[in-house]
Amino acid sequence: MTAALLLLASCYHPPGDLPADPWQVDILDSEERCAPSRDELVACTLDGDTFDVRTCGEERVRLLGIDTPETSTPDGDGECFADQASRELARLLQGTTARLTFDRECVGVYGRTLAYVWLDRHIARSVIDVRYLEQLDASWTASSGNPEAILVNEYLLLTGYARLYDEAWTAPLRWGPELTAAERTAQAQGEGLWTSCP
Repeated sequence: MTAALLLLASCYHPPGDLPADPWQVDILDSEERCAPSRDELVACTLDGDTFDVRTCGEERVRLLGIDTPETSTPDGDGECFADQASRELARLLQGTTARLTFDRECVGVYGRTLAYVWLDRHIARSVIDVRYLEQLDASWTASSGNPEAILVNEYLLLTGYARLYDEAWTAPLRWGPELTAAERTAQAQGEGLWTSCP
C-alpha cells in the first residue's frame, strides 16, 4: 500500500503548481487516470521515446504505448533507425513546453513517468510536415474531434520512428486505437523503420 501511494505521489503535482492551460486536450475522466495533466519544459531527450523534464536527470518520462529502436545494446551498437528516432524526438521537443497526460498507470517498471505527450498545434505547424499534420487531423476528426495539440506518441508511429509497445501484459490504453491506426498507416506507406530496417 505504501509503495503504491509513493508511486502515485511521484506523478502528482498540486494544481497551484501548474502553469496556465495553453490548450485543451481530450483525456481520460479524472477518476480513470493516475494523475492530472501538466505542462513541463523538456530539458533533454535521451533516445526516441524518453526525455527528462525541468532539468536533465530530474524526472524521466517515457512516451506511453510506443517503442523506438534502442540507441545502445549489449554489443555496443544501436538498433536500426535508433539515431533517426532519437534526433526526431529532440527536434520536436527539446527546449519546448509539452503537455503530459496520463492513463491508468503513472510509473513504469524502470521508475520512469509514463505519459502521452502533446505538442501545441502552433508549434507543431512549424516542425511537422503538413502531410503528417493532415493525416493526424483526419485521425482525430474520425475519432473524437481535433484537439488543440498533436499527440507526439501518435506522430512518431505515423512517421515510422516508433513501433507500438507490444508487451502482452500491458492494459488497454485510452489512445490505443489512434496509436494502432498510426502504426498501420506507417506500415502501409513504408515510412521510416518499416522500409529502412529488416
